Amino acid sequence: RNLDLGCGAFSYVHSVGFDLSQKMLDFNDNCSSKVVGSLEEKLPFDSGSFDSITSVFVLNYVKNYSGLLSEVKRVLIAGGIFVMVLSAKGINDWQRQKQVNDFSSEKWVTELEKVGFSIDCYEKEGLWFFKCLK
Repeated sequence: RNLDLGCGAFSYVHSVGFDLSQKMLDFNDNCSSKVVGSLEEKLPFDSGSFDSITSVFVLNYVKNYSGLLSEVKRVLIAGGIFVMVLSAKGINDWQRQKQVNDFSSEKWVTELEKVGFSIDCYEKEGLWFFKCLK
């Protein structure tokens, strides 16, 4: 069972979709269920609820990223995987309007390790992939 954080109108894998916008979730046909909520607050799921969690192009828009990363770890099962994808090349001017942090991949690895994840990070085709094991 996967939780897709900030999924909007599209999820890459069949998931429980979590997004701030009900309107965006309404367009997402790859969600088994859809939950409206903020990534700036405690996630509304029990501890150990998910085998995996995905977050694609989302974390640079979250002010309380350390709180969210702690919540991700909490709702994952033991041995669960969190996959985070971000642009390695930066984002365009329109996307940058709402960006609240612009970290290097090394900074993200440090933040993920602080929460207690074991990290495998690599860059491919202008994207950073962070595979984080609980």
